[in-house]
Amino acid sequence: MLFRLADFHIDEIVHRLILATNKIIHERKETTLKRRTMLKQCGTGAATLLGIHSFSFAQSRATRLIVPFAVGGSTDILARELAEQLRRLTGQTYVVDNKPGGAGRVASELALAANPDGRTLIVNVASNYTLVPHTNREPADRNFTTFLPVSALSVLDFALYVNPSVPANNVSEYLQLVKKDSSFGFYSTSALGNITHFLGLMFAGVTKLSMQDIPFQGGGPALLGVIGGHVPSGIGSVSTPLIQAHNIRRIRALAIMSATRSPFLPDVPTMAESGVPEVTLSDWIGVFAPPGTPQAAIDSINALVTEVHKQPEFVLALRKIMLEPTIAGPAECLARLRKEFAIWQPVVRASGFVAD
Repeated sequence: MLFRLADFHIDEIVHRLILATNKIIHERKETTLKRRTMLKQCGTGAATLLGIHSFSFAQSRATRLIVPFAVGGSTDILARELAEQLRRLTGQTYVVDNKPGGAGRVASELALAANPDGRTLIVNVASNYTLVPHTNREPADRNFTTFLPVSALSVLDFALYVNPSVPANNVSEYLQLVKKDSSFGFYSTSALGNITHFLGLMFAGVTKLSMQDIPFQGGGPALLGVIGGHVPSGIGSVSTPLIQAHNIRRIRALAIMSATRSPFLPDVPTMAESGVPEVTLSDWIGVFAPPGTPQAAIDSINALVTEVHKQPEFVLALRKIMLEPTIAGPAECLARLRKEFAIWQPVVRASGFVAD
């Protein structure tokens, strides 16, 4: 309503201004409440459609995905793609936090110190829970209560490969070569005490070869060590650099150590096909939660990750970095952890290796 100042006393003017202001504030509050109600209903509806517990959508703060590896590696790229897909599905914020160091101990300690409310998770390789504990002086966690498996994300395959100058075109020829000259038994690994180190020891034990690991600081340097001829052979993950090096004949991949051939190296036989079926083992990347995380949160996160696997963009992003997606819930992940834990125990014990 329009009015002239001269028509009213100053007190009435102030009173009318206060009433008008209160009316505006009240209308804005009502609008805000309506928006919040609508968003909440949309979120609940989306959760119902996805079959996801409403716990996920009740979160208002960011969920942190801790990665115990440096930026740029396969696990880091996978975690970032997962975070983006989860953000699209839920409208919530997911942040990747890289905490490399101490063979995963830095990341683990950070996660254990956090409130176990489902907003702090670790994207990690399973071997950090199945193999690495055997190398520590303190007793290993046989029941997997230190970190709770939530969901599998991707398989990690490994390959035995050689420098092109090494006169071996397959595993059988490699075995004969190393038996004649043990200097060909030196192999590069991405780190001392990790899965590539012990896959080599497993292979040596089964084939009765004399082999010695040469640890590098990462898979890239380990691969370059073989390409440059500094080490005759190597065991490494089936990653983009290794696949490219094999395709352009800078290295020669002799065998894949998984149960089936890698879709990224279809011309390379498995260890079983090469006559060494005992060395059949892959690693995998998964989502893990700190102890005390509510079961409702674990189930909710697992449901979300399962939905992420249905997104073509996620599958395509993984295959671009030579990772094959895999789906497994908490129970299946736990069974796999226990099985692999039992496999690694005698291998580590026979080696006598103890981490510093």
